Formats: sequence, C-alpha cells, structure tokens
Amino acid sequence: MLIQIYKSLPNLLPALNSDTTDGSKPKLSKKHSLLITSAVGELYFYSKYQQILDLIVQLRQDYDTLPEGDRKGRFPESLSRWEERCQERLASQSTDQANAISNV
Repeated sequence: MLIQIYKSLPNLLPALNSDTTDGSKPKLSKKHSLLITSAVGELYFYSKYQQILDLIVQLRQDYDTLPEGDRKGRFPESLSRWEERCQERLASQSTDQANAISNV
C-alpha cells in the first residue's frame, strides 16, 4: 500500500510561522486545496478514516482553510463533507465489529 500524496503534504504546505504577532494563520492556495483533496481521497481509498479526521483537525487549527480565490467557500465545505463521511464510516465499522463479537 502506497500513500504518497499524504506523506508529501508536510513538505508542500506553507510553513507555519510561530513568529506572527497578529495571530494570523498561513493561507492556503488553490493548489494547496487541490493537493489536500487528493491526499484525503487517497487516504479514503485505503480506509484511513481516522487519519483523515486528524488531518482535517490539524488543517483547521494551523491554516486559514479558505484558499485565495475560493470566494464561494467550497474547500471548507469539502472538508466538512469528508469529515462527515469518515465519521459515518468509523461508526459503521464499530457497529460491524460489535455485531461480529456478539455473533461469536
């Protein structure tokens, strides 16, 4: 199993500046949002739902997730949809595991 895009994210996203006194977060570009979407899709394909949720939390914490030029706010909406899907998948996995245990 190769997870290449996700592994490359730390090197390709803007550097985090702890020096900013105004508390502003680094802004993501449209290219960054496309890269993140590809990485999330890659993780989803390999059923790495918790990693996706962790990534989304980290992105929201560290970056301004409204990319430059994204006037309609589609990228933050996309992150929310991925988050919902992953939470549903994790919930169904735990239900399936509970059912498997009860059938033993």
